[in-house]
Amino acid sequence: MHGSVTLHRDGEELETVEEGGIFGQLALVDGGARSASATAATDAEIVPVDEARFHRLVQETPYFAQAVMRVLAERLRRT
Repeated sequence: MHGSVTLHRDGEELETVEEGGIFGQLALVDGGARSASATAATDAEIVPVDEARFHRLVQETPYFAQAVMRVLAERLRRT
């Protein structure tokens, strides 16, 4: 991702994801609905990852899986 994106839920700003960050992974991990909405805070270029590509990335790139788990853990610790 290039640029920055603000994540929000029920009108409350949760965090701003900066360049190189990831968001939306929770729905890919558990198949549930999105837990927040995202709005571009600056001009942004987002790379969409569907479920099939997500699974491929996790299988083929262990560091990707670890990065996703780190983001999930950080966000859980803040709540």
